[in-house]
Amino acid sequence: MLDQVYESQAKTNNTRKVIKELVTNRTQSSNTFVNDDNTISVIQSTYSLHYFDGLAWQDIDTTLRQDTS
Repeated sequence: MLDQVYESQAKTNNTRKVIKELVTNRTQSSNTFVNDDNTISVIQSTYSLHYFDGLAWQDIDTTLRQDTS
């Protein structure tokens, strides 16, 4: 499971380019990324970014959908 990564096109400050997310390092309120210069960036939030499905932290889907009822 350590090799499981989420590819990202996001950029961090200072022109570092994010190469991949370390999915196994996710928490309820943080993401951890490896940058192109082999540094690590952590994004911390005061809000929940993920939910735990019993096995791993999953992204929260915030997509708005029209009520069809």
